[in-house]
Amino acid sequence: MIEHLLEHRAKGDAVPESALEELRAAATPDVNIDEEVPGLFTCRGCPRGSQFALVTAREALEHVLAHRARGAHVLDETIEALRAAEARERSGE
Repeated sequence: MIEHLLEHRAKGDAVPESALEELRAAATPDVNIDEEVPGLFTCRGCPRGSQFALVTAREALEHVLAHRARGAHVLDETIEALRAAEARERSGE
């Protein structure tokens, strides 16, 4: 949607910046996994604090699913990656 509105703006249509800011905020996930530091999370509005590390993929998956159950914006890719990591943990890889 953001790209679509930017195309309209480029054509000269009036697109308020506030609309783009709201869409950007909605598109930003509430839970991020740091790809460079395994197990490090950043969670907006998290009761455990904004940034912390989890020991196992299972613990991380449970945490992220709890966020989603509360209505947080969590990318499907994040959950899929944690499920794959949990499966690797169970198999001993």
